[in-house]
Amino acid sequence: MTTSKYENEYWKHIFALQDYIEAHPAENFTSEQLAKIAGLSKYHFHIIFKALTN
Repeated sequence: MTTSKYENEYWKHIFALQDYIEAHPAENFTSEQLAKIAGLSKYHFHIIFKALTN
């Protein structure tokens, strides 16, 4: 499997988001909030998250 030159950077965003969610288990998040926490636009967050996690 070939890794795109940006894939590692995208995973860093997703792992940082995962860490944040795990540190705040009682909170309910919107997709807009998740994108902001991940440091991505809502559009890019949706595409990247879907591509990496299927």
